[in-house]
Formats: sequence, C-alpha cells, structure tokens
Amino acid sequence: MTRTLATAPRRLGRVTLATLALGLIALVFTACGAKSNTAALTGETWRLTSITEKTPAFQGVVPEADQDRYTIEFNRDGTFDGTADCNAVGGTYTTSGKDGLSIVVGPSTKVACPEGSMGDTFVAALGNATTYDIVRERLTITLKDGGTLVFSGASLTGVTWQLGAITQTEPAFLGVVPPGAQSRYTILFNEDDSFSATADCNTVAGAYSTTRLGGMTITPGPSTMVACPEGSLGDAYVLALRRAASYAITNNQLTITLAGGGTMTFTAAAPEPSAEPSASAAVTVTASPTATPAPTATPTARPTATPVPTINPTATPATPVETAKPTSAPTATPAPTTKTCKTSDGSITVTYPANWFTVTEPPEFACLFFDPQPIVIDVDTGQPVASVRVAASATVTYDEALLSATDTKLWKGISQNPATVSGLPATKLTAVANGAGSYPAGTARYGYLVDRGANGIVAIGTTAVEGDGDFITNSQVVDQIATSIVITP
Repeated sequence: MTRTLATAPRRLGRVTLATLALGLIALVFTACGAKSNTAALTGETWRLTSITEKTPAFQGVVPEADQDRYTIEFNRDGTFDGTADCNAVGGTYTTSGKDGLSIVVGPSTKVACPEGSMGDTFVAALGNATTYDIVRERLTITLKDGGTLVFSGASLTGVTWQLGAITQTEPAFLGVVPPGAQSRYTILFNEDDSFSATADCNTVAGAYSTTRLGGMTITPGPSTMVACPEGSLGDAYVLALRRAASYAITNNQLTITLAGGGTMTFTAAAPEPSAEPSASAAVTVTASPTATPAPTATPTARPTATPVPTINPTATPATPVETAKPTSAPTATPAPTTKTCKTSDGSITVTYPANWFTVTEPPEFACLFFDPQPIVIDVDTGQPVASVRVAASATVTYDEALLSATDTKLWKGISQNPATVSGLPATKLTAVANGAGSYPAGTARYGYLVDRGANGIVAIGTTAVEGDGDFITNSQVVDQIATSIVITP
C-alpha cells in the first residue's frame, strides 16, 4: 500500500513532517499503516455542540451549559478519554491519510442517565467516525451515514490575550512582562482574520491566518509611533509577532512558536470587572450627585500612570541581551562549534552544528528538525520544514523498516552498509527514488536506520534532488549527528 505525500514547497533538500520527515522511513510508515500526524486532534478537550444522524434521522444540539458533559480527549498514544453525560468512556483511535479517523469505543461506566440524555447516541456515533476536519477551534467528525459530530475547543478568537514572556534563541533573548504591566501587551484575534494589539504605549492592527494543524502567520499593519519608556518590550513584541510560525492553546495559555526558535506565551485576560464598576457607579450616583464621580475619576488616572514606572523593572529582561555580550566574546573563539538538544521525552540527545537551527516548541517537534536557516512552518501543512530530520517509531520494527527502505520497486542505486550508532546496530543507506513512490524521480536519500530492539527504530536522514549541492552538506551533518547521537534503547 502506498500513497502520495505532500512534498515541501520550499527549497530543495528540505522535507516536512507531512512526508513523515525523512525519506529513509517515510515509506515504512505508509506501507505499515502507521498513524498519521495527530497533533491537531491531541492536546485539547473537545466539547460536543451538536449531533446529526441521517439513518435514522436525528439532530441534537447540546446547550452550552451541558457541553462539559459530552467531551472527548485524544491522547498521543492512540487512546481517547471521554464523558458521555453521566458516564465515562474510553477506547482507541487511528488516523489515516489526510483526514481519515476510526474510533473503537472501549469500556465505559454504566450509570443510568436521566431521561433526554444523549449519552448513548454520542457513544454510538463515535464508533461510526470516518473522517475529521478542524477549522479554527471547531472539530467536525463525519459519520458513516453522512451525519456529523461537531465539537468546540479552546478559542483563539474573541479572547484578549496578555503577553507574559518572549523567548528568542537567535540571538539569545528573554523578556518577561511583570503581571502589573501585562495588560499593556495584548492581542485580540477576530473572526474576520484581523487582529488588534497593544504594544506598550502603541496600538497595532493587522491580519493573521492559521492552518488546521496549528500553523500561524501574523502580518502587523498600521501602528501608532509613540516613543515608549526605556526598557519597553514594545518593539521586540511587534517583531516577534511577525515571526509567528505556529500556535497551541493549553489550560487557558496561548503559546506562539516563532520561526528560528523561541516562543511568546500569553494568558487569557480575566473578563473586565464591568459589573463591579457599574455597581459602584450606580451607588455613587445614588449616594450623592455628580460630585462623587469627579473624585472617583482622579484615583483611576493615577493608578493608570503607575504601570509606566512598573515597566522599568522590565529593563531587567533587557539585561539578558547585555549579558549576551560576554557570551559573544567566547563565541569569537572557535569553541562552540556544536549545540546539543534533547527530545521532549529525553530518550534522544542530538549534537548538531552550532550555526544550525532546531525546534524547541511544541514538545512533539523538539530536537527533531535541523536546518542551516531558521526553521519555519509550512503554511499549507502547519509543519516544520527542515533539511535533516531525526525520527523515532515504536510501532515499526527494524526488519520492516529495512525491507521498505530497500524496496527496488521504489528505489534504485540502493546501497546498505552495517554501522553502529549510539552503540546500537544500524544500517547506513543511500538510494535514489525512481518515481514510483512518494518521491519524485531523482530524489536522493541518505541516512541511518538504527535498531532499537523492542522499542522500534530511530532514523536519521536527508533527501534532495540528486546533484543538489546542499545534499552533500546535509549528508555530512547526518554523519555528524549519527556519530554523536545518544539513544536510550
């Protein structure tokens, strides 16, 4: 079984996660029917808003107050947890292709729910899932009879997000916004793909776009040009917005990952306590005439001015930039020729060239992508684009992987040599695609397939059109990584 996978739209020599990253094992995963990327489904508690069925005809709408009683959460290990009114339900799921979804409902509690409950209907519908689609924060699961389950997730739009911190890797920078000043660094995403933001003493407007897998681009437009006090993060904030590459919302916190590494973290602003001020205003008016509001306005003006000095402590974040000066002195010596990173589970440690870039967020991408240029997110797929990729799979055996990687129906000029990587048996592989599989004819492949025993495989590799000069450089980096990588068996 083979299927055509999307190729990277950027320069030659780069592969995307949409192609399951490296050519060395892309065909293995597709041939063995392993799960496709489920990042868009996972990490979210989806709340049911409506059910429609066509056979028999049925339509049910879940009131907002009851949506927490009908939920599903897809876990990264292929299991799911859910609530079906007064019962808990669990099971497994698999994804396939671009949008295929199959759900196998497992054990559930057997509490008798009140009359009018949609619990049983919800569970039965889950077992009939065929495809899924995510637009913004709305998940739609299509059923075998053409009906649908519609869920809502954490909302990006309609929320005023307040900036807590900016981190940047190249050059190293950390800016922390004190709680008292966070209301001066905000962004509001609107349903019409526009946004409005405050950047300290300035306001910014512009446009944004997202992909179904969490990719994000932000294009700031008109802005006021007030000179903010020393220590302001206003300019750094606007620059970071321009570099937005992807986003994720967890526990009411928005994390925007930046191209080239780094993040911006936001928290949802508490709803304006308009009820309280209104009540005070009413009391004020009742208690005495218009004279009372006048003094009330004066205290309000002073506290507003207070945050301006408060931001001066933010000069502390600027200090890390100065701290970088001592760092740049050692950098002049040829000492730091490499950098080291770890995957989110700590099982793989990779040493790579110091002048290359990797990804640190979100966790599932950490320490897997490497490129001589800042890594960006493919707007179409929502996935990182990189020249060299390290990939691990616990579901594919070494023998299966090797068999697929040396399939003469798909590859020509195949060479394989025994090797040792991180003390584990491995095979060094080269080949050129003949055009019968997922890669265009003439695509060269170079990498290592590592036998992790019962824990599956690790692959390190790169692909490019045969004869591309970058392919030689990237292959040397693959060798460097293979020589120094540390893999926990």
